[in-house]
Amino acid sequence: MGGQSSLLQARQIPSIDCRLLYIRRAVYPSRPVRELQEHSYTELYYITRGSGEFFIDKTLCPLQTHDFVIINPNVKHQLLSYEENDLEAIVIGMDGIFFTPNEFTDMNSSLYMKKSLKDNYSNISFYFKSILREVKKMDYNYEMVCQNLLEVLVTNIIRLTQCTITSTSSARTNKECTFIKRYIDHHFAESISLDYLAKMTHMNKYYMVHAFNKYIGYSPINYLIEKRISESKRLLETTNDSIAQIASKVGFSSQSYFSQVFKKSTQMTPNEYRKSKRLQ
Repeated sequence: MGGQSSLLQARQIPSIDCRLLYIRRAVYPSRPVRELQEHSYTELYYITRGSGEFFIDKTLCPLQTHDFVIINPNVKHQLLSYEENDLEAIVIGMDGIFFTPNEFTDMNSSLYMKKSLKDNYSNISFYFKSILREVKKMDYNYEMVCQNLLEVLVTNIIRLTQCTITSTSSARTNKECTFIKRYIDHHFAESISLDYLAKMTHMNKYYMVHAFNKYIGYSPINYLIEKRISESKRLLETTNDSIAQIASKVGFSSQSYFSQVFKKSTQMTPNEYRKSKRLQ
C-alpha cells in the first residue's frame, strides 16, 4: 500500500482542564453604563466589528476588529466603543485555567493579554463562532462538542501567544459547591432547580452535578430532598401541623408527592413516623 505515515514524538501531552461557562455576542456602548466588572473566572474576547478600548488595571487598551483579549480572573475591566453601538465582540467565560505570558512573548501582563490578529484571525475566529453556533443550536451532545472546541481554541491561543496555562479549577469549584450547599440550607422550602443553581454559579449544569456529588456526597437535588425530609421530620415531631401543611412548609409541591418521597427515604409514611416518635 502506498502513502506515508508520521508518528507523534513520544512525550506526555498536557491536558487542558477548562470548562465553558458561557458564550455570547455582545455590543458595547460608548459611555460607561455600570461599574467595572470583575469575575472569578477567565474571559476571552474576540472583536468582530468596530473599534473601542478596554479599561483594564487603570490602563486604557485600544481595540479594533480582529483583536483578541484575555482577561484573567479577578481583574477589574470595562469595554467601551468609540461610537455608539459600534463595537461588537464574542465573549467566552471559562473556568479552570488562567494564562501567564513567558519572557519571550509580547503579551502585556499576567492580568490581561491582547493580541492583534490582523490577517491571521481566521483560526481563532472559527472556534469562537463554532462554539457560539453550537450553543445556539443545542443539537444532541452539543455540550461535548463545545468542550472539545474550547480545548482546541485554548491550544491555538497557547500556540499563538506562546503563553502558559495554570489550573485554577479545584479551589473555585469547592467554593461554588459550598455556596450551593449554603443556599439550599437556607432556601430549601423554595422552588430550586438545577438550571437555577447553574445560572447562579456560572457552572455547566452537568459538571455542577458531578462536582457537587463529589464534594458533598449527594447530587444537588438529592441533597435538597434530604434537607426537606430532615425538616419535615422535625415538624412531625414537634408540631401538630397537618401533613399537607408540613409538605407545603418544606417545599414539596403536593402532599401526595411529599408522602411518596418521605416513605422512600424512611420506609414509613409521615403519619406512621409521627406516631412512632410520640410513642417513645
